[in-house]
Amino acid sequence: MWYIDRSNPDGLEKQYPGASGKVVCPNLLADATQLPFAPASLDFIIASHVFEHLPFPLMALRVWYEALARGGVLLLKIPDKRYTLDSRRSRTPLSHLLAEHEHPDLFDWRSHYAEFVENVQARKPVEPELSQAAADLEAAKFNIHYHARIDTDIREIIDDTCKSLALRLAHQDFLGRALLPKRSSGAARP
Repeated sequence: MWYIDRSNPDGLEKQYPGASGKVVCPNLLADATQLPFAPASLDFIIASHVFEHLPFPLMALRVWYEALARGGVLLLKIPDKRYTLDSRRSRTPLSHLLAEHEHPDLFDWRSHYAEFVENVQARKPVEPELSQAAADLEAAKFNIHYHARIDTDIREIIDDTCKSLALRLAHQDFLGRALLPKRSSGAARP
């Protein structure tokens, strides 16, 4: 088993200064959408509290699926916005994720950071500090929750992913987890 993160312990400690306990050193540094594994080489992937931090979560699902061996399992633990710091945020519709997935070059980083600052850090949209705070987070590539979801949104994302990747879903548990066993190969969304 490997523990993978996008940052080393120093970077993680800077990103999350209020975290309690010692930061665990990852075995590998990699982005969730660029895993360093051969296709069909992993028996399982556990992504706990990762999905909400991904600007392109649909890309990650595709990469994770491709890394799984036949019969492999993807375990996701994804928080429901109603019970997190995202509670004041609007839900991100699947159409928004699909548009960003299909046109990543048009991803509006600043608006994602500004929306996060406004609704998570409770800044008023008219405050000049909001724009600066969003710019500071963007410059630091701060790892925010780029999108906010509830359990029905996760179901919709999983259903769409299964359809686009021709997956047969064996089991789903929407108390924050989705199990996606790799059963068949199929064409991925272009």
